[in-house]
Amino acid sequence: IRTFGGERTNVVYYGDVRGNVYACNADNGAHMWAMDSRDTGLPEDNVFGTEGPIKADLKADGSGVYVASEDSKLFCLNLTTGRITWQYFAQKPLHHSPELTATTVYVFIDGKGLVALDKVDPDPHHYNRNPRWIYPDGRALLGEDDKYAYIERSDGAIVAFDKMAGPAAPPQYVSKNRYTVFAVTNNKSGMIFAATKDGRIHGIVLAVKNGIFGEEALLGSLGNTLALAH
Repeated sequence: IRTFGGERTNVVYYGDVRGNVYACNADNGAHMWAMDSRDTGLPEDNVFGTEGPIKADLKADGSGVYVASEDSKLFCLNLTTGRITWQYFAQKPLHHSPELTATTVYVFIDGKGLVALDKVDPDPHHYNRNPRWIYPDGRALLGEDDKYAYIERSDGAIVAFDKMAGPAAPPQYVSKNRYTVFAVTNNKSGMIFAATKDGRIHGIVLAVKNGIFGEEALLGSLGNTLALAH
């Protein structure tokens, strides 16, 4: 069972390996969604059902609950009703949890790469979402600011793309180092910790002031700071 407490802190959203998604009151366990099993075709009430196991963590914010199912669909569900707001057909089972920013949903798809999806479509009638872009060599979102998306590349490099154009335009920078492990403490504005093959740990700050897109500092080595790009 995977759980996530969304912005409505008294509600817990969770999915299970049967492919069902629930919203429960965190205080008393009561179901928050009102769906009749006779309408949904599911064996129980108050549940949203997918057609495959859910093994990736759910994510939620003010725009909805995001569910990556092994039935190959990414769902955005209404927080209050549990009904589908929009969906994306990945054409491959989804094993990884999506990452949410203010405007975008990023999800890594095995064999396909990192997919960027708009949270809000200009046409409200677009029930099925088309990707803004797909980066075949991308593995994960590391951070985002007003202009750039910082991405882990398949070879361990950090690359920065214009977040609207994605790989349709050349990257703004590519890190000199290649990393084997990433730990993101705050993908909006904070520090990323990453390890290289030789065992060194780097603290990476995503900075955009004064034309600097980012900088990395070797932890424990004073004065050893490398500017990624200017």
